[in-house]
Amino acid sequence: MKLIKLLVASLFFLCALGQLPSQDILALLEFKKGIKHDPTGYVLSSWNEESIDFNGCPASWNGIVCNGGNVAGVVLDDLALSADADLSVFANLTKLVKLSMSNNSITGKIPDNVADLRHLEFLDLSDNLFSSSLPLGIGSLASLVARANQTCLEVSSP
Repeated sequence: MKLIKLLVASLFFLCALGQLPSQDILALLEFKKGIKHDPTGYVLSSWNEESIDFNGCPASWNGIVCNGGNVAGVVLDDLALSADADLSVFANLTKLVKLSMSNNSITGKIPDNVADLRHLEFLDLSDNLFSSSLPLGIGSLASLVARANQTCLEVSSP
């Protein structure tokens, strides 16, 4: 009888763990906090904890691309978003391949930890209001095409 109670309690515990937001979701929700104006409602209307897919990835969120239960892309181009963004939160998206937020009014600093995104292949932050340029460490990312504030940088492996 005690074994059955222990198994049932373990099942409830495992189910509860499955309901916790993933590191990817928490990072995206943190970025969302910096959005001051979303005239189309594209981001603010769809990014919420209630609309997470069964595998834990928010593929139903506008602008989010998932692969294998992880966020692989964030594409928020041409949305007229106004935001004071903390882009350092994207370092928590360990499988991120594409980050594109061109043609908005996003302010803030491009953090040094962008270079920690080892899988990143495409970065477009152009035509925004960032107060810094791409960090030097970004050159360590192989196969990256990056644009920030009208500057284009292409990095390739030797």
